[in-house]
Amino acid sequence: MAKPAAYCSQQPALTLRIETELAFFGDSVLVGFPGGRLDAVALSNGAGRWEAGVSEPKGATEVERLADVLGSPALADSDVCSASFQGRIACFDARSGDLRWAREFSAGAGAAIGTDGVYGVDATSHLHAFERAGGNSLWQNGVLANRSLSAPVLVGKLLAVGDYEGVVHFFSADAGKLVGRYETSGGPVISGPQAWNGAALFQTAKGRLVLLAPGQAP
Repeated sequence: MAKPAAYCSQQPALTLRIETELAFFGDSVLVGFPGGRLDAVALSNGAGRWEAGVSEPKGATEVERLADVLGSPALADSDVCSASFQGRIACFDARSGDLRWAREFSAGAGAAIGTDGVYGVDATSHLHAFERAGGNSLWQNGVLANRSLSAPVLVGKLLAVGDYEGVVHFFSADAGKLVGRYETSGGPVISGPQAWNGAALFQTAKGRLVLLAPGQAP
């Protein structure tokens, strides 16, 4: 039996108690690590293809130096974007790892990417939108501050996030205005939501899977 491929990464002394997710790009898998790193790994043999710095740990203490990449890398065409705690939100060329742009940003969840924008949730649950081409700020919205938001997910022209009470909120992606919400009655949203066939899928702590399409009941 062939020896399985393995890719090992040195971890910092202190990391956040969070789960990260993988994203596939061609024959590579993209994965974020504690310490602010985003790596591309060959699926065929586990060899590293490139390593990029979403952020650099800063500070004198281990807590100050926490800079874990959060959530799943956001992919569109050849762009990949990620966000890190106490660090930055940044976009790279998924083929080479070359930096396209980066902005100071303390993430609270993973990022999402659309045709024209990149979207993030900061550590205080403010929503932010950045220009996909150059990273300029498009809008911010703090109406859901301190509600422990999930990563955002794009559904058509809407941006959806879940919170610690299991409420899913919908915003207009172009202007950042709250346009609707749905109560799942399932407890906190516990994983990154997924887009499917024009709808958003959320998982809650009480074991509910809720598929929401804009303008339709689940």
